[in-house]
Amino acid sequence: MSRHLYLDHANTQLALDGRSLTVKVPERPVAHVPLHLLERVTIVADIEVSTRLLHRLSSAGITITLLSPRSKSQATECLTPIHGNHGRRLQQYALVLDDARCLTWARLLVRWKVKAQRHQLLRFAARRGAEAGRCRRAERELALLQKQVSDADAQQLLGLEGSAARAYFGVFQRLVPASLGFSGRRKRPAPDPVNALLSLTYSMLTSECSRALQLAGLDPAYGVYHRVGYGRPSLACDLVELVRPQADHFVWRLVARQDLRAHHFTRQLGACLLKKEGRGIYFPCYEVRLAPCRRHIHRLARRLCQRWEQEG
Repeated sequence: MSRHLYLDHANTQLALDGRSLTVKVPERPVAHVPLHLLERVTIVADIEVSTRLLHRLSSAGITITLLSPRSKSQATECLTPIHGNHGRRLQQYALVLDDARCLTWARLLVRWKVKAQRHQLLRFAARRGAEAGRCRRAERELALLQKQVSDADAQQLLGLEGSAARAYFGVFQRLVPASLGFSGRRKRPAPDPVNALLSLTYSMLTSECSRALQLAGLDPAYGVYHRVGYGRPSLACDLVELVRPQADHFVWRLVARQDLRAHHFTRQLGACLLKKEGRGIYFPCYEVRLAPCRRHIHRLARRLCQRWEQEG
């Protein structure tokens, strides 16, 4: 059973009914969702909700994610109350202020990410006979880049990660339908359906990373590879790097199997966005197909916390 409630109908009304959440959607039967069954509520459309209800959801440990109906590239979080073990965050802040330790962890993150990309390329090679050779050549290129990570400084890490991404997406673009117009990773705004799906999926998983880190007692804002930036959950951005290849595979399946096609998208102000009909397909697929990925994120957050406690 999913513990994630998606609200994508305009004029939906949310209310409290004892220990349940009442969902009133126009022209549909009223639904009642027990609060103890919920972990997250994602709001896409303009709905009616009180601040009292938002506070109750947060107090119950339910994360609220707000996605703009006009732009799915960014998510706003209303996170759960902060974890009581303040010592974990003190250790995290001490690490963030230590450039040498940050560099060690940044190297580890980039190495893991490139390794995951290599694994994904080999998965593609096993399934896409016509492009298997390209996948394996790109995988070997990434293996060479991965070896250079151990001696790289912070600036060189950015270059190595960028080179790996170009090689990786150079192959990825040949695996998705040419009719969708994907010519490489682009964002803000996403120019085509594949980039729109990638950005949306990365945003959803970054939100999941923020929640997992906070549940583990860490501060999502202070990262080791992505350094502190205004309004950015830097540590969540660090963590999501490790699962991006799984997100890529999810997006590839959506378009390769034609679950989502060009008519499921629209353009607004130069951005390609998923229409309501498409979102009705996307979100159920996300819940089912990326469930293992989301569980993995929570395990990674706990392991990261344990490692930092051991170092401290």
